Amino acid sequence: MELKKLKPMEVPEIKPINVPKRQSLQEWHFANGSVPERYKGNPHAWHKKVQRLAEGGSVYNTQPDMSDGGRIIPEQHMGKGGAAKAKPFKVSDLAEPFTEGLFPMIYGGAKGTVAGLAGLPGELESLARAGYNYGSRLSPQAPLSRETFFPTIEEVSRALPSTGRKIEEPYTKLGENMLSGLVNPAAVYRTGARGVNALRPTLGNVTDRYMTEMGMMPGVAPKGTPAPKGESPIIVTTKAEREHQGALRPDKSPKRGKTSEELTKAQNKQLSSEQKEVLEKYKQKYPDFASSVQFMTPQEVSKIIASNQGVQEVDRLLKILPQAKEISSITKAGQAKQGWYRASTQALIDVFGDDAPRFASLLAAMSPQTSVEMNLLNTLNTWKNWEAAGRPTQPAAIKAIMGQSVLGNKGEESVLQAWQNNATRALSSPDPTKVTLSGPKVDSFYRNLSDDVYRVTNDAWMANGLGVDQGLFSGSPTAKQLSGGDPGLTPGYISANARMREAGQQSKMYPSEAQETAWSFFMPLYEMQAATGLGARDILQKGLLRPEHIRGTPDFSTLLNSPQYKDILESAGYGRELSALKPHEWPEPKFRLSTSEQEEVLRAAKRLEELKANRGRETGAKTISLPKSYNESPSTGYAFATPEYIPGVGTGHLEGLIDAPIGTRENFSNKAAMAFKNIQGRDLLQGSQQGLHPLQVRSGLGAFRPEGGIPFGGNIRQAPITNRFQMETQPMYPTGAEVPIVETKNIPNVPDPDIPQYIKDQLTAVEALRGSMTAQRGSPWNLQIPYEHGESFYVPLKKKIGRDEMGASASLQEGDTAIADTGRGASVLNFGDRFTKKEKDLIAQRLGGTEHFPTKNISDYVDYSNEWLQPPGSGAVTRKMLSQTGKLKPEDLNALSNAAKDPAGLLHDLYEQSSRTRNEPTREDLMRLLKTIRDKGLPGVAAGLAAGEAFPANQPKKKGGLAVLRRSRGRA
Repeated sequence: MELKKLKPMEVPEIKPINVPKRQSLQEWHFANGSVPERYKGNPHAWHKKVQRLAEGGSVYNTQPDMSDGGRIIPEQHMGKGGAAKAKPFKVSDLAEPFTEGLFPMIYGGAKGTVAGLAGLPGELESLARAGYNYGSRLSPQAPLSRETFFPTIEEVSRALPSTGRKIEEPYTKLGENMLSGLVNPAAVYRTGARGVNALRPTLGNVTDRYMTEMGMMPGVAPKGTPAPKGESPIIVTTKAEREHQGALRPDKSPKRGKTSEELTKAQNKQLSSEQKEVLEKYKQKYPDFASSVQFMTPQEVSKIIASNQGVQEVDRLLKILPQAKEISSITKAGQAKQGWYRASTQALIDVFGDDAPRFASLLAAMSPQTSVEMNLLNTLNTWKNWEAAGRPTQPAAIKAIMGQSVLGNKGEESVLQAWQNNATRALSSPDPTKVTLSGPKVDSFYRNLSDDVYRVTNDAWMANGLGVDQGLFSGSPTAKQLSGGDPGLTPGYISANARMREAGQQSKMYPSEAQETAWSFFMPLYEMQAATGLGARDILQKGLLRPEHIRGTPDFSTLLNSPQYKDILESAGYGRELSALKPHEWPEPKFRLSTSEQEEVLRAAKRLEELKANRGRETGAKTISLPKSYNESPSTGYAFATPEYIPGVGTGHLEGLIDAPIGTRENFSNKAAMAFKNIQGRDLLQGSQQGLHPLQVRSGLGAFRPEGGIPFGGNIRQAPITNRFQMETQPMYPTGAEVPIVETKNIPNVPDPDIPQYIKDQLTAVEALRGSMTAQRGSPWNLQIPYEHGESFYVPLKKKIGRDEMGASASLQEGDTAIADTGRGASVLNFGDRFTKKEKDLIAQRLGGTEHFPTKNISDYVDYSNEWLQPPGSGAVTRKMLSQTGKLKPEDLNALSNAAKDPAGLLHDLYEQSSRTRNEPTREDLMRLLKTIRDKGLPGVAAGLAAGEAFPANQPKKKGGLAVLRRSRGRA
């Protein structure tokens, strides 16, 4: 509206205004003080605006920051000179003040008084119902509905006519509360929750309210000021909400495009002098880390710089993750869903009011391994039943309620383990905003739903879009870390956070907005591949992915307006809150992607195509079955290497590990296996070879036969036994790859499936190299092709093989068989006489399976047992390894050499660290081999060997330990 010209006046001291206000959850603590609530904690910004008023400049903020709820307030100006000039007085000038001010004030007071009298019975009834329901929490009686039979004051007031003038409302409330405040405290709270000081209305409050609504309060937007489309600021409605402590309390409200500046300031303030010193040293050593540390929170920096290994891992991952420019292009492509978190947060506040933080924490706690829709459905039902039960805080009671509430018919068994502890934290904590949820993704999701714009939720869909293994984002905090506010941040999660924040800054988005828009782009594009039969790039190039598809990704704001979810809330007594809930208006896309940005988006689309293909391979590798016809053979099969990473006894290299506790061996093996994984969780060495399409690395169990074999009381073909057994086992990581199958005609008219020789050479070369780098006596791989007349067989399993299952089945074998755990089943390799069906059934049963399929076994075993027995530095192991890799085509050999460099460096560091920690020696020639591969690749190894450098063989075999492992001895 156009401001009236007034006489020059002094700008008075401004008091807090208790009115409905648009702000973020981060501003809940901005209450009570000498400046408007919007600027508590940021007073210099308020004083700057007052100064601009005195100078005749812009009164309203024109920059979208969190102090304005992220919106741009339309600019208004006063005349230059600091005050408007007075105009000549006219009698007609009195008409508007009367009709716009005095009359609505008088009418409002009268209207409120009438409503207060007529609605008094309804208020008394409401008070009685509230008292009854409070008592119902202490006993099994069912609670009453919140709806009253008699009309309340508010309902009567709505039915009475209005002048339509804004100034009428505060005086109406004043009239209403003359009576209701004496009778029903609940009515006082409701009106107070709408921003009116119902208990102590003063002329000062009313005047402030009038000035605000008429656009006369400097720096405060008039009521009803529209935000730009899609920029829906958070509306906080109650005093308790305004006083609530936010999850993240920055010294200064964040601004789009200034993320690195804000985080660097926070680091300078929160890091100690010692930490800053360490940080500078790491920045000099690791360039990728140095360029990205400005996009990390102080907490993230503190955790990473605590160890060189953490910084090294972050630096490595930052080289591999998609670049910020690509992710920025994706966020622009997904901008149709910008505001996902803000809209969802607003909806939670509108419905749950003061309980919004607790509900948001429960919603995040129940989010793992489920869709957005199912997440909300399970959480609403749990919340409803938890309230009906009187809000218990005991873990057992909460779990029982969840069992009654979540989808499934198994009761408490339907409750995922990943939900239980966090849900208990959410529902039992006195202050949910001070709770840290376990798991970086879960805790970040909760903070984003509390309008924390710096946190980033890296979930499965983000892993899909970024082309990484979801395990990169997994983290399990210790009790001490959790109590200190660390949800289990890992180098992988922190690296992705930094890259996403950098991309958001390039797009002029908050980090949370960058993630929500990227997420909303990845999901529909991936799913449209199955719906259309097209690749992701074709979908984009044909223009099939439209803004409406991106807006169609599920969000809590939209779902809460849907009948399926509203029904649950209405039955829980939230009908009145739901009636005021309005759909969010999503923004129209404003970015137009440049040619280079389109290329970046297509690069991401290619990753989604590869993801779909890889998932198809994973599905195919889970099961195995015979061809439908005798004359048919499958076109592809799955070859599995079964590497272990505990160095062998007698190698002279960290020998004590083989007798270490299982937890120590698992931890070491996992770190060694990680060295060979790419960022997608697939094997780097296999992935370097043309023709091998690697699967995700799995976990399994390797079995050893001790010296003298496993004692048992009879031959399997005579009297198989079931008693306990003697067995050595080690962690093992099945590494599979899809390979082509060809048919040979060794027997006329009889199909004889096989794989090409070059594929065999690739598989053998990869395992020969791996075994030489990890001090293994042997490195096997096998491929089982479904074959009706096969002598080996495959047992599909629903769960992983345990030590008991492996041992029980091994006790039924003779020395000419072996079991290879593939992580999803077991291959029983038969090098001797054919098994009978009864024998196969028994072995399958001991493994935990119910069926088996005959297979043709194609396998190889790189046997280093004799080579390791040669004198140290003889190079026997190295020469045998090079003889296998030398069979590769030049391009495959070069690719394998490059792929081995990073694993060699990581293994070298792991061995060095383990040697210091365990006070055990490493093999000097093996460490030299790893450094040479790391720095020069396989050509450097060949050159060094020719020059007489000492590369691995080994020391003479020591007494005790394991027997030399040969194929006939049956190592898996």
